[in-house]
Parts: sequence; structure tokens; C-alpha cells
Amino acid sequence: MADNSDSPFEQAGLGEAKRGGSLGVTQMSWETRKGRGRYYTRSRRVGNRIVREYVGCGSAAPIVAELDRQEREKRKRESDRRAAERVLDAAIDAQLDQVSELADLLAHGLLLAAGFHNHRGEWRKRHGSTEG
Repeated sequence: MADNSDSPFEQAGLGEAKRGGSLGVTQMSWETRKGRGRYYTRSRRVGNRIVREYVGCGSAAPIVAELDRQEREKRKRESDRRAAERVLDAAIDAQLDQVSELADLLAHGLLLAAGFHNHRGEWRKRHGSTEG
């Protein structure tokens, strides 16, 4: 049996691929079938089923594996960016809620000071008010 350390897989530094992810290709692996060499496969969701896809062997397989790895990293960066954006949006929303509350309190105080009262959600001028 030949020494696998000289294989294109080893030279490319592509050992067992990490598993995980939530979109697209969800699982990658290198398989040895009947001792005849290493094959690159990946699993992906098609509808409600998980389908195992044979990608290849030889010199093309490490290239495809690297492209898949880059695509996973790109999806991860995009997911991280969206998560950070959601955190920032939540912080901005909280600040806007505070500003809105303060504006409501200020408006309420100014209307009361000007002689208005709140009647069932509607601001009305008090009758007989000498202010104004």
C-alpha cells in the first residue's frame, strides 16, 4: 500500500473536514472505500431528506474541498455580521424607546402646564381656564 503522506489531500493540508453549519452543505468528509483511496463526499438537505453527494477523488477533490471550506467561512462571516447587526439594532431600539418615553412625559407635562387635560386619550383645554 502506498504512503498517504504524499497524496494531494495531505499536501493540501486537507484532513478530516469539520462538521457543522446550518445552510447549504452541512457535512463534509473524506472517506476511504475498500482501501482504494480517499473520496470526498458531502451531505446536504434536499427537502426533508439528507442526501449524500459523491464529489470525487484525485487531484480535483482537494480543490473542491477547499472551495467548500471557503464557502462555509463566507456563510459564517455573513451570519456573524447579521447577528452583530441584530444586537446593534436592539440597542438602538432600546434607546429610541427611552427617548420616546421622555418625549411623551415632556409633552404631557407641557400640556398640563398649559391648562389642558386628558379626556379618554384626547387632550382638551379646561373650561373656565384663565390662562392663555
